[in-house]
Amino acid sequence: MAAVMAALLALLAPVTPLQVTVTDPRTVALLFQPVLLRCQYQTSALEPPIVTWKYKSFCPSPQGDSGVVTSPGDTPDVASPCPDAARTVRIVATKQGGLVTLGDFYRGRSVTILGGAELSLGPAAWGDSGIYVCTVTSTQDLEGNNEAVAELVVLDWLFVVLVGLGGGAGGAGAGGSAGASAAPTPAAASCAAPAAPAAAAAPRPCTWRGKRPPPVG
Repeated sequence: MAAVMAALLALLAPVTPLQVTVTDPRTVALLFQPVLLRCQYQTSALEPPIVTWKYKSFCPSPQGDSGVVTSPGDTPDVASPCPDAARTVRIVATKQGGLVTLGDFYRGRSVTILGGAELSLGPAAWGDSGIYVCTVTSTQDLEGNNEAVAELVVLDWLFVVLVGLGGGAGGAGAGGSAGASAAPTPAAASCAAPAAPAAAAAPRPCTWRGKRPPPVG
């Protein structure tokens, strides 16, 4: 009787279409820094859905770059899509109920799906930069949007250190140049004394070094 009542209440309850969202559409992490991609979903299904995280490498550029990122400015353009055949595509992890299954490429790493659909990659590694697709599948909720996309960019520590050192050196050099250029060069004059007494010879004119002072009057 209780099961029948629960089923009737489920039928009378308002149906919420499946909605999948990511909290941070773009995440920037340093190499070896822990990475957590947050995915959330809302569904009216009574049974836990299947959560799948899929990795797609960045679309290769016309120059043939493979999407390796060393700085934010080197991030490939993800606005222009490319077919999956033109890039690397692989399953990261799948979760059904409390069971998490890792893809072959990620076995041996501390990768898992936390909570409902949050992907924990552990320490970021080379090759993690790319597009991550969070897909939620439920046979009891076929309406709505069942996937969302998150972008991950992994930066190299060496690049960050070099940028920091370069910025500091540039600032110090600019400050030193400014200080040197700001120091005024005073005008100086040397007047040679005449060889003969002042009454016998006219004094020689003064020779100015630097900027000549403005005329008086």
